[in-house]
Amino acid sequence: PRSIGGLDMNLPRALLIEDDDQRADAMMSLLGPQAEWSRVRTADEAIEVLNSVQDFRADYRRCRAVFLDYDLSPDGGGGEKVAQFLVGVGYRGVVVIHSQNVRGAAQMAAALLMGGVRFVEAPIWSQVAPSQWLGVLDAAREAL
Repeated sequence: PRSIGGLDMNLPRALLIEDDDQRADAMMSLLGPQAEWSRVRTADEAIEVLNSVQDFRADYRRCRAVFLDYDLSPDGGGGEKVAQFLVGVGYRGVVVIHSQNVRGAAQMAAALLMGGVRFVEAPIWSQVAPSQWLGVLDAAREAL
């Protein structure tokens, strides 16, 4: 199978898009077994992976949940590009917005809402205990 950045193109049921290793590690510990998800670090990598998965556009079940950060580069931003991509393909899974950038999270939420894509907004990671994320994960798991 093809791979991008070492990621097997047999995409799991959830994709975590997060550039910060410490936050990603903490989130992944809550997400469960690795067979259920994969992680990428940039918007371009996320779009490349999603675009390259056979039947992704026709069968959203190939990736039922996308955990989306806003600031995916040292210059900030990037998450809105992924949100627009998901709107453009008519994504039918659920997007979990988990950005610490309040303005960026609001931009992504507005784009997803206008595009008819389901989403939940997670609390800002640095302001809550990881256990408070469990409710968000339960909402996302409904799509898994």
